Amino acid sequence: MLIAYPYNEVMPKNAAHDGYVFRNVASLANVGCYIRLICGQGSFAVPELYRHYDTEVDVQITARTLPIIRRPFGLPLCLNRVFFSLSQRHIARICPDLVLLSVFNQAEYHVQRRVPSARYVFEVHQLGWYPTADNDRTRRRAAWEREILQAMDMVTVTTPELRDILLSKPYALTVPIQVVPLAVDSSMGLQSVARVDTPLRLVYVGQLYRSQGLELLLDALGHLEGIELDVVGGTESEIRALKNRAAKNKCLNRVHFLGFIPSAQIPPAIASADALVAPFLACERMPYVAHTKLLEYASWGRPIVAPNLDVVRHCFSGDNGLYLFEAGNVAQLQQAINRLKDDTVCGTALQPSSSVWSWSERARSYGETLSLLACS
Repeated sequence: MLIAYPYNEVMPKNAAHDGYVFRNVASLANVGCYIRLICGQGSFAVPELYRHYDTEVDVQITARTLPIIRRPFGLPLCLNRVFFSLSQRHIARICPDLVLLSVFNQAEYHVQRRVPSARYVFEVHQLGWYPTADNDRTRRRAAWEREILQAMDMVTVTTPELRDILLSKPYALTVPIQVVPLAVDSSMGLQSVARVDTPLRLVYVGQLYRSQGLELLLDALGHLEGIELDVVGGTESEIRALKNRAAKNKCLNRVHFLGFIPSAQIPPAIASADALVAPFLACERMPYVAHTKLLEYASWGRPIVAPNLDVVRHCFSGDNGLYLFEAGNVAQLQQAINRLKDDTVCGTALQPSSSVWSWSERARSYGETLSLLACS
């Protein structure tokens, strides 16, 4: 089974999506699929990509890099059609059994120029419309996305919540929809550390845009004592704004912004964490999409503070080590952290129980699904 995966980015991009794309295709290669990754010129060579993403290698994928133009002459636009056209020629030449896609505008281009022998699959990670983001603009976006998705042979989603949205209006898809959860590397666990009489150390790992809830966390931290926070990720402007928020809450001296850290280097960088926190809000896509940070948190074996939402509970098979609060409620977030602090001082065992797939487990299940589709 030959699979083509066109992805209109230079890799690595140091974002959650490109990390998913590479681990996805690498894990499928490890279970016997022949993978052709099509990405932008300037991408690392395949062996370097394996090292960058800290990915296991049984069988290497092959990659084809093609010219990709970003913001020519300083203009605020991208000439994606150059890459799309060259990718389409390559796909037509190799005649794959399957074409996997996860970028809407690229999917629109390729599905309008289908290779007759190929099956087309779109992997949905987020959408333009949610019940929490319902207006004229998002409904127009949904109509466009629906046209693209309805032209696919199969659509995959990462959560049951996303599937339910796609089965209902305004999408109301009739094509097959398969739930394929995200995965996490099982070897990423943090070493156990003995609690000593020091401030409780919370760690946040991920992007820092508003709906991730870092402002809420800093507001809570301003009313708590004996708590320190390490923040991994973010751009310079995001970190600068959050530093101002921390200063306003008189907790800047207890918040440490570590910036971007490559995924393979994160576990040793946060080994002293007492607990991990994911304070995201229940707005827009956040209550519906899979959160990579939760999967990573689950594998690291520390207590977790997170909002009481279904997408959180899906990552765990119980509440052991899970400290839930009402999303967006700063008082409840403070209470959750205080409960965590009391339990940690008392020496309670706090190992969250995870039901998350490893990449190899995911690839075996996903590969079987793709094989059945290719043979249909």
